[in-house]
Amino acid sequence: MHKELDIPEELEQRQKHKFFIDFVINRFDLESEKERIAKYFIYSIWAFMFFVLIYDLFYSPGRSVFWFLELSVSIFIYYKLEVPGWVYFLILALFVTNIFGELFLGLFYTIDNFDKWLHLISPIVGCSFFYFIFDNKIKGKRILILFSVTIVLSWALIWEVLEYFFDLYLATSTTGVRIRVFSGREFSQVMDPLTDLTYDSLFTSIGSAVFAILALFITNKSQKTNNNQIQNFNG
Repeated sequence: MHKELDIPEELEQRQKHKFFIDFVINRFDLESEKERIAKYFIYSIWAFMFFVLIYDLFYSPGRSVFWFLELSVSIFIYYKLEVPGWVYFLILALFVTNIFGELFLGLFYTIDNFDKWLHLISPIVGCSFFYFIFDNKIKGKRILILFSVTIVLSWALIWEVLEYFFDLYLATSTTGVRIRVFSGREFSQVMDPLTDLTYDSLFTSIGSAVFAILALFITNKSQKTNNNQIQNFNG
């Protein structure tokens, strides 16, 4: 009689255990599905960048060097570095925007300030990238923010020099601002290379400053929240 009373309880425990296992498995499968979708999306972006690289070899071999660098950096970050997913997708978005701005939509040659908007947004993404790369190596958050901004500004200066030599030796047209005229085959220069360099540096500095202000605000707010929690716990 005693065993008969224990059977329903045992079945109930087994059902609860089975329900928990099924829940964990379904949750794991759901997360795995999201990860697979994200990976397939990333792989498709890489394939597109590789297609652009091969495509541009027949039209502008010098410019294809840029696409090769973008593809190489994308793959390297994905496999070798640990950054938040949203930062990586923002980097991919900048690379793809650069491709469409230069090639398929020609936004660099139809919108006067398109390049300047990129110089404003890119430092925010770049500073975020370096912030998370060195987050575990630099303990002081303010020093980490300053370090990230310094790297981005230094790289921006180096990149402007590289653009000059690309134009000089690879027959590209990365300096100055040119707008496509109505015929579609001719371009009108609306900003000379020196002025373009000055504005690029200005917008890069503004973007870096925006990151620094936002990062300091979030850091200070997080520190105040942690201090309040510690005081409440001790109280």
